[in-house]
Amino acid sequence: MPSNFTTVDKILEYTVEAVTGLQEIAEATRIPFLERICTLALTIVPMVQSTKFQKDRCLRIIEDIHHLLCVLTSLCIHSEDIQSPNMLYRITQYAM
Repeated sequence: MPSNFTTVDKILEYTVEAVTGLQEIAEATRIPFLERICTLALTIVPMVQSTKFQKDRCLRIIEDIHHLLCVLTSLCIHSEDIQSPNMLYRITQYAM
């Protein structure tokens, strides 16, 4: 049981680190949707930490959120046209 909690704590910690990095990018680039994504992710993390039911399902959701945050971070760093309507459309299609 303790190793499960360790895994949960690590994933939550990595997610918060990803959000922190994305927040810095959001401040520097002023891409409108990034700050909202960060706020939402930071709202979800404490809920997962305190949940007692369906912990595994919540953990999978947080893993998905972490992965998407990393993808967005990479796009922001390596894409010059992240703010273009076409790129935003592609991102929303991926999210669906």
